[in-house]
Amino acid sequence: ELGEYVSAVPTVGSTQSIFDVIRADAYYLEDNVLKKYDGIVQQDLVVPGTGFAVPGLNWGGTAMPVFFRDDRRVRNCRMFVAMKNEKGDIPQRVREAERMFKVLFQWIPDDKLYPVLDRIAAGMTPDTPPRENRHVHRSIDWCTGRGNNTTARAVIHSAAGYQITGLIQAYAAMRLLGNTYNGVGFRSPAELLGHRELMGALEAYGFARVTEETVA
Repeated sequence: ELGEYVSAVPTVGSTQSIFDVIRADAYYLEDNVLKKYDGIVQQDLVVPGTGFAVPGLNWGGTAMPVFFRDDRRVRNCRMFVAMKNEKGDIPQRVREAERMFKVLFQWIPDDKLYPVLDRIAAGMTPDTPPRENRHVHRSIDWCTGRGNNTTARAVIHSAAGYQITGLIQAYAAMRLLGNTYNGVGFRSPAELLGHRELMGALEAYGFARVTEETVA
């Protein structure tokens, strides 16, 4: 099981991508088989180190089941994302957007659909938000893996997700130009570049730190 709890302000591009996520199929891995979600699914997440539960959705940043579908170590994989929101209405707003798309827009051809969705997104986020603040825009990502008689967990505390994205892109470009990457084709960044190397780059710039523990 994977989860993320994030405090962030969506950019214009991220707001536009909400409808791309709603339009696309989302999957989870169960007994080595990819299965499709029937729309937006909500699940409560217990955030590590906080003791409180938050409502998470399967709609953002949840490609992990696809990356792990051929990994012999992983039989089951789901990921849910929760966004810190003072009003607590993000899950409701996402489901309303999904319902609006299914009722009004899914019948429109793509060449006419995208301009409509872009106008709606522009109404939701009309301007680029201020630069991220590391003291405010933080996130917790975690993965809990269960074996036959052992449970382990890795937790990443990080800040400024968009700046992290830029750093990872710059690091990946450096590795590609230096011809120091692992394989070709459809691969996760961790598989292509090495998860320890990626975390090392993020830790070196003070963006993230990972902790690992055996839970049971």
